[in-house]
Amino acid sequence: MLFFIVAAILLLVVAATRQLMQSRYGELLVAVRDQEERVRFLGYDPADIKVVAYTVAAFFAGIAGAMFVPIVGIISPSDVGIVPSIAFLIGVAIGGRTTLLGPVLGAIGVAWARPPCRRASPPPGPTRRHCCSSSSSGSSPPESPGSPSSVDVARKQIPPTIPRPLPPNPNWSRPDERTRIRRQCRYVCRVPRNPGSASPIRWIHRRRRVDLTLFQGDLRFLIGPNGAGKTTLVDAVTGLVPATGSVTKSGIELLGKKTHKIARLGVGRTFQTASVFEELSVLQNLDIAAGAGRSPWQLLRRRKDVLPEIEQALETIGLTAHRDTPAGILAHGQKQWLEIGMLLVQNADVLLLDEPVAGMSGDEREETGQLLRRIGAQRTVVVVEHDMDFMRAFATSVTVLARGKVIADGTVEEVQNNPQVQQVYLGTTAAVQEA
Repeated sequence: MLFFIVAAILLLVVAATRQLMQSRYGELLVAVRDQEERVRFLGYDPADIKVVAYTVAAFFAGIAGAMFVPIVGIISPSDVGIVPSIAFLIGVAIGGRTTLLGPVLGAIGVAWARPPCRRASPPPGPTRRHCCSSSSSGSSPPESPGSPSSVDVARKQIPPTIPRPLPPNPNWSRPDERTRIRRQCRYVCRVPRNPGSASPIRWIHRRRRVDLTLFQGDLRFLIGPNGAGKTTLVDAVTGLVPATGSVTKSGIELLGKKTHKIARLGVGRTFQTASVFEELSVLQNLDIAAGAGRSPWQLLRRRKDVLPEIEQALETIGLTAHRDTPAGILAHGQKQWLEIGMLLVQNADVLLLDEPVAGMSGDEREETGQLLRRIGAQRTVVVVEHDMDFMRAFATSVTVLARGKVIADGTVEEVQNNPQVQQVYLGTTAAVQEA
């Protein structure tokens, strides 16, 4: 009778899990598993998503524990220790984590592959201790009550391990990479407060002040040698690195806010390597990007239709024919376009793009440039780029950074004729240090 009860509960749990995984929340779990950082930059808090998953898993584990007690009769610490946990992980690895029935079948196989005395614990008593101590020559005789067990005797014979101090490390006095990066992130930034109006972007880097002015529809390229502070500026605005000073957008202070809250305020970014959810389709990627404001009940439902803004984004980025294609098999350029499309459906009005054409072919760079022109008409777009040919073809204004300081700002022609820019790109920074 107990077998049929357990089987019925197992079927109900599998059905409930299947319904959960086919909902928007299930797609979001896959996204958190593969690209947690991208989920955060889309306006979600991965911690909240994980809490819900852990709560559901704990509920199912409680049901499993209630069904486990009638089988073993008694629960000991060894039954819930590290060894059973490893056995369940092995079952998941055998069955496959991307499937639903795979872990169930894997757990059943691991349970039946274990020794008989491990599958069902004997009743409490003197024989429980010697369940697995039998050998080919016979079983060991039971020990008399009150006598020390062989395990206790062995523990007493093991000498205690005396910890020895580690030798001094000469590298301990050097600041680590994280400390060095944090020391470089001291600046003040301001983004445009109102669409269509000019507002200075002020950035203090290593006690130097940088003034930038951006306009709506201005395709601004941020260039400079490696280590100039371009990506650091993008990381600061999006809350990825700590900073001092003030970062405001539309009168709202961004500095000190979490990354997902900054993303909900309309600040979006891309990375040098496209961070898309490769196991999900193009449509699912865009649907997740557009759903940061959905309620929990909406997330638990299946997607029945496609939002108009998603249809428009598919047409804008040119991936309408690939809407049901897994993002992992897209070409490199198409992944970059998909990431830009995710920012569009996210309704970001400040787009910070970090080397969007790196690794693209000539045709892909041309299509990407035309895409940036189309989306930049109603938005503020800042492109961090090293491709000078791409910059000359599509930039409306250029800002050059070197050693945390703006050395040139203006049109492409003005920047190209600037002596300091020529010295920096020829490998001579003496003029920059003296300025």
